[in-house]
Amino acid sequence: MPKKGKGDDKKAAAEDVFDPVSVETKSAMTAILLLDSPEPEVQSKACEGIYKFAYKCEENRRVLLENGAIEGLMKLLTVEDKAIKRNALMALATMTHSPDVRRHLRTNRDDAVSAFLKLLNPEEFVTTHEFTALALSNMAKEFASIPAIVENKGLELLLEVMQEDDPDVQKNAVECIALLMQDFEAKGSMKDSSGLETLLQLLESEYAIIQQLALQSLIRASQEASNRGLLRELNALRVFVNILGKPELHDLHVLALHVISNCADEPDNLQQLKENGGLPRLVAFIADRPAPPEEALPDAAGKGGKDAKGKGGGGAAAAKAKGSAKKKKGEDDSKDADVAPPQTQPDVKMHAARAIARAAKSNDGKRILHDCNAEALLVQLLTHEEDRVRVAAAQAIAVMGENFLCQEAVLAAGGLEQLVKILRLDNRQLKESSSLAIANLTTANLPICTVVANANHGLENVLGCLRHDSEYAVSNGLATLINMSADESLRQRVLDIGFVSALLTPLGSRSAMAQLKATQAVSAYIRQPAPRKEFREAGGLDLLAPLLRSSTDEVRRAAAIAVSLLLVDRETSVEFYRIGGLEILQELNSSETKRSPYTEAAEAGLLGNNISLKYALSGKLAVTDRVPDLFYDVGQVRPGEKLAPLETYCAQPVNTRRAVLLINVQPAEETRTSENQQQDREVGTPNGRSRIKSKSKSSNGSLGQADAPEKPAFSLPEDQNLKSYIDTAQSLMRECSNPREQILLLAKFVSDRMGGPIEHGQLMKFSYELPISQLKYSLQSNVIPMGLINAGIHYHRALLFKFLADRAGIDCTLVRGQLNRAWNEVWLTECDGARKYPPSEYVIDLINQPGKLYRRDSIEAANYKKC
Repeated sequence: MPKKGKGDDKKAAAEDVFDPVSVETKSAMTAILLLDSPEPEVQSKACEGIYKFAYKCEENRRVLLENGAIEGLMKLLTVEDKAIKRNALMALATMTHSPDVRRHLRTNRDDAVSAFLKLLNPEEFVTTHEFTALALSNMAKEFASIPAIVENKGLELLLEVMQEDDPDVQKNAVECIALLMQDFEAKGSMKDSSGLETLLQLLESEYAIIQQLALQSLIRASQEASNRGLLRELNALRVFVNILGKPELHDLHVLALHVISNCADEPDNLQQLKENGGLPRLVAFIADRPAPPEEALPDAAGKGGKDAKGKGGGGAAAAKAKGSAKKKKGEDDSKDADVAPPQTQPDVKMHAARAIARAAKSNDGKRILHDCNAEALLVQLLTHEEDRVRVAAAQAIAVMGENFLCQEAVLAAGGLEQLVKILRLDNRQLKESSSLAIANLTTANLPICTVVANANHGLENVLGCLRHDSEYAVSNGLATLINMSADESLRQRVLDIGFVSALLTPLGSRSAMAQLKATQAVSAYIRQPAPRKEFREAGGLDLLAPLLRSSTDEVRRAAAIAVSLLLVDRETSVEFYRIGGLEILQELNSSETKRSPYTEAAEAGLLGNNISLKYALSGKLAVTDRVPDLFYDVGQVRPGEKLAPLETYCAQPVNTRRAVLLINVQPAEETRTSENQQQDREVGTPNGRSRIKSKSKSSNGSLGQADAPEKPAFSLPEDQNLKSYIDTAQSLMRECSNPREQILLLAKFVSDRMGGPIEHGQLMKFSYELPISQLKYSLQSNVIPMGLINAGIHYHRALLFKFLADRAGIDCTLVRGQLNRAWNEVWLTECDGARKYPPSEYVIDLINQPGKLYRRDSIEAANYKKC
């Protein structure tokens, strides 16, 4: 029997305790299972193993997700043991580098964000804060997670831990804040949370990544107006300008310029920069000139001693895993510590020019920048070797060029010559920006227009923009040419170098922007007969007419204006009718939404300059519609039919249809070949030229097809009688001054020439068709001159009366009725020898009692229209 010795009681007690066992596992699945162990040490070791496994690659993180590691790790975030929480968080934060993990947490664990934020408690380890900020930063990469962080006061908690001395904590926290600044509510919370002051303090950090992330946060925060105001109150703008003055901070220059650009949206900020010397330093920096002495950066507040409690246990690996902030400036950049690398300078200058452009959007901004002579420095940048710098400079000049004082400053600095030179280059962005700058500089400034035109290849370069494939370059070039059109001599110079042919390209463009400017250019340049003829014969009307149906209101309106200005001569009106322009205008004028004074004016102009067409369509000529030479009446045109040109009717073989009545007073020897020579000399008779010659004479064109190639001439029957009718009518008017008597004399004269009076009820017995048929046969033409007709009824007599009345100075209308009826109406203020106002309207009898007047609303007038 064994003896009991000393210590036997302890041995007996140890028999109830499991002896420690060291377990080594090489499977992540096993480590995941160990997360549920009741022993803290096992849990801690399992978390460390999972962390190292997750750190290695994305595939490992996906394996952990698929095997449920997240659920076990999330449970450990709520235990009391800070070391376990830290290690679990390290593993979980490292896993959040995976988009799949982030998506899982967002969709399946609504409590993930709140659980992370609780670990920002000041009592937790610094390493815990570091990895919590890392986890939140990764989660914020998914925009859908940002609202949850903001709603749970994540911004305020991150700003608090960001004030810790540990650079890794600062780096992760500020990176998360930079992502949170994408949210509108988060931007608004920065002012109330004193976040801007904290970010400004981080600009003093010795670590480049922290400074860059702080600036990125400030860029997004300064997009909010309230934050821009607070930065002004903090006098922080000079901080960013001072950064620009330090070559060793070259990697921060572009970011600082972004903040300045945002703040410059408000003139008050720009004014502060001017007053504290920041703006002159900024401008000098762009121009590579010595700048005034820089302001000292403010000392950051709240810096305390570093508390490294809990640091370790994977801290070094954590720094490696997330890209530690602990890389001091100059460690790997000793050669470039004092001078900014040359390759970064163009980017900085480009962003600086963009900052000026943004600041110049307001009138106050332009004034402040002008006071600092910013225009001269931008002109200097136009000579930079980098295209992107020149583009930014030209864009800034374009914005500045909206102000007259800035226009003059650019001109004085020689900017126009540089811009015109740049305009010749093939670079698309350069052409767009320089053409915009020239367009803005020439707006309402004829002296600058002249400078551009007189520059070497100035007009040619601007005109070349019209053929470019960029709609912006085309529109800008057209805008410049429109500005020049205000000067008659410049307008003619532009026309002389081929403007009309160049204009066809943008007119046919699919770009609404180019179409708009092109139609405006038509209104500006196609005013005189010569360019109008060139435009017509080049097919410009064919390109302009479809724009009347544009779905863009501005284009449709501009096209209507252009058409209304073009339709001032007969040839253009005839051609526009031929290509279907009248149908388009009628369609627009029948629409409540598309009708405008310009479409109505265009339709009136088309018909007013083609009286034959107007009478054929409407059956009525007003007092102001003077019957012109070479007017022809074919009767009422049926719906869907088109009025053919006069030469078409002349070329037809003799037929049994109604004769075409022709007004032709041209001498047999006269040939009209010029648009100017064919202008009717009487008021209200805007005739165009006619290419039709009198009988036995040839013509070199067509009235209805003004842009068609030359065709064989056709003959018009001579009308010697009509000329004598005019002389006789004018002589009769000189015999008396009483309007009633003048009408009576002229009516009797017309009746006598057309077969005399016809008694009531005898019209059917009046033979007029046989004499007209004999004329058609003798002339071998369906076109009959009015002066050759000696037996006519209503429509013959009414047309002759209207024509002679127009020449004799009697105002009257011509109205077509039914069944070959037509009549004339006049306004008279005399009644029984006394003046009576308002004037009364009368119908003139040319059939039964020539010269008798019937009140328009009387039974006699109604009977006359039907007799």
